[in-house]
Amino acid sequence: MGGILNPWALLAGLVAVIGLVAGAYLKGGHDARNAMTSDIAREEKIAQTAYDAAQRATAEEIAKIKIRNVTVRQELEKEIIREPSDPDCRLSGRALELLNEQLQGPPREPADSGELPADAGGPR
Repeated sequence: MGGILNPWALLAGLVAVIGLVAGAYLKGGHDARNAMTSDIAREEKIAQTAYDAAQRATAEEIAKIKIRNVTVRQELEKEIIREPSDPDCRLSGRALELLNEQLQGPPREPADSGELPADAGGPR
């Protein structure tokens, strides 16, 4: 039987290889699960430590609060200024100021003697 391999031996070898691969896969999954569990436990411990420290700090600060009852008596000062205004006026306060300045000031000479350029008068 030098050149022919026994089919049962091939099948046994194949089953052994499949078994080894499956075992390695399961062992790797188990190790990954253990690593993840230990990471979660470590993070939960850190979170609990931070929570406890925050609780202690809050309790210490609350203990420092001193309660005082103080009666404050003040009179309300209210001043209403009413200025007459025209209800139809749509100008802002600054626009009215500019208008009044122009009405009170001396008349000004228009630029360029008040003449328009020759091409400014026609429709476009």
